[in-house]
Amino acid sequence: MKSYDYEEADDYYDIGCQWMKEKQYVKAMEAFRHVINLNPRFIYAYIDLASAYFKMGRTHESIQVLNNALFYDRNFHRLHYLLAKYYYREGNYRGALHSIDRAISLDADRLYTRVRKLILKKLSG
Repeated sequence: MKSYDYEEADDYYDIGCQWMKEKQYVKAMEAFRHVINLNPRFIYAYIDLASAYFKMGRTHESIQVLNNALFYDRNFHRLHYLLAKYYYREGNYRGALHSIDRAISLDADRLYTRVRKLILKKLSG
């Protein structure tokens, strides 16, 4: 990857973030996909692409995007937390529990512990 690809990726990421603020999700998704094509290790582009899908009611695609990001960074706890969130919203509480447990194993954030309790409550109810 050439250094100007990194710069272009940063620029397109900023553009995508602006489109998100303006609720232009399709345009934001195009920008984030371009970022990922330029720099597949740009994890926040995956996170924001997943968010755009989610805001459009396409939770399954959000999950796919985050799973693709795991290929590049399996140990980023936020990816696992977001997977738990999207699995939960889809009604896949087992998937949510698995993902939140992985997030907790990487970072014992209080939020993650609270989310885990909520997931367990759904599973037992």
